Amino acid sequence: MRKAVNRKNKADAFGGIRHPNKRAFLQAVARTCSIVRAAAIVGIDRDNHYLWLKKDQAYAEAFTVAWERGLDFLEAEAVRRATEGTTKPVFHAGKRVLDFVLDENGQPVIKDGRPVPTPAVIREYSDNLLMFVLNGRRSRVYRQRLDTRFVDDRGRDRAFTLADADRLVSEADAEDGGK
Repeated sequence: MRKAVNRKNKADAFGGIRHPNKRAFLQAVARTCSIVRAAAIVGIDRDNHYLWLKKDQAYAEAFTVAWERGLDFLEAEAVRRATEGTTKPVFHAGKRVLDFVLDENGQPVIKDGRPVPTPAVIREYSDNLLMFVLNGRRSRVYRQRLDTRFVDDRGRDRAFTLADADRLVSEADAEDGGK
């Protein structure tokens, strides 16, 4: 006897929301993580969303889920662009450069006595996206840091006091000729 498995249909994740525009809007938010784009996809004014948030608690809870799914989608896309890259067309002297299709042995594929052309592309990876993802997921290791230590004239770390600030301002004023 097979055991029943409870599997939620992703497309029906907002089953508690019966209003078709609300459901469609939530599904669009989960795909785009954009209120403006989701409203345009569904063909509604975005103000409807804000009204629904205020008046419908079930919708507000479902929107939180949709928004998190949208953020998951954006994060996955950032990771994909950082690790798999994106392709950009290659141009030379204002014209698109062509490359040749190669077979599994690295030889040009020949059709009608000629190599089969394909538009040339280069793959670019995003180090910036990778840094943002690492900063978000492992901020203890990859966050940006600012060293705020005060090092005195002898190179020792010590507390920075108001007297130190007054002394540094006076020294700077003296160097500027008291301006």
